[in-house]
Amino acid sequence: MVGTALRRSGWIDPRSVWLAIARCASLVVALGAAGSARAQTGPFFEPNALDPMGYELRLSVEYNDVNRTDFTRPVFLFGQWLSQLHAREVRIQFDLRLSITPALAVQLVLPWAFRDVAVESAGLEIDEEQVLPGQAWNISSSGLGDPKLALAYRLIRSRPWSVFADLGVSVPIDDNPGSNVLPERVPLGTGQHTLFIGAGAALERPIAASLAYRFIYFPGEHATYLVRRTGEQTFTSGALAPFAQHRLDAAAELALSRVFSVRLSPALTIAQVPLLVEREGSRQILNESWWTELDIAAAIRVRLGAHHRLEFGGSLPVVSASDIDPFFPIVIPPQGVGITWLVVGS
Repeated sequence: MVGTALRRSGWIDPRSVWLAIARCASLVVALGAAGSARAQTGPFFEPNALDPMGYELRLSVEYNDVNRTDFTRPVFLFGQWLSQLHAREVRIQFDLRLSITPALAVQLVLPWAFRDVAVESAGLEIDEEQVLPGQAWNISSSGLGDPKLALAYRLIRSRPWSVFADLGVSVPIDDNPGSNVLPERVPLGTGQHTLFIGAGAALERPIAASLAYRFIYFPGEHATYLVRRTGEQTFTSGALAPFAQHRLDAAAELALSRVFSVRLSPALTIAQVPLLVEREGSRQILNESWWTELDIAAAIRVRLGAHHRLEFGGSLPVVSASDIDPFFPIVIPPQGVGITWLVVGS
């Protein structure tokens, strides 16, 4: 299904800005099975961001392709024992950052995603001589993901340094898989509100670099997607208790010429595994209380003029959480390539 939709795109006249975006999307598809890192940064993360006052608009296209190989731990979306879980996602993201004052800015992020998940259940052993074969099926979905709204304040602006803080919220739109037996589609979100607060610093020279920390809090809510297998012959559904994540983003950029530059962006996420809330109280679903993910993104940036830039990048996990995170494939980690078009105005 993904391939059918993507084959319809083609090479189009690059003189048109909007058609150039479609061409970028085609290039992402041609690069194959992978996906770019999803930016978690705020308006003042990059050196010289929104200076002078104005706006930054980022339109990005990315393709994620992730396999789960360990099925000893439960997966929220499926109650069956699985032998294969392969998730693919095409994501288009609109990211607007707007100055209100020289030190205050707002950010609005709107993602649109198409997801396809291939699943194969494990065979069921009846006795020593009889084993039922596993069943394979595909589910997919498309639509608007959880929007994010953030407010950022630049605390210090003393070249070459700047220090900033931000806070924000994301609002769940969709988490209903359409069935209480087997999911009919892939939810486009976890159904959990998020609140976050963070701080960071940026350096303009001798090399452009930045570092930011963000604390992300999930108040805990009812989940209409399947919270199913939690152990041997143990199934449940209901709500999640409050949980949290810690994320550290870093970036460094080296100019190769007036047009080209290269950028390296590692990101570390340490996330709490949520507890399940039941009538008897809360209980763990994994032996682990936390999981860790480390990915490194690299990109080539092309300056098209004073107000436009293209970025071709990719991301690979150094430490992957796809085998531990029970939200997978409701949440698909970055793993692959992407293209971003940046427009700067005042």
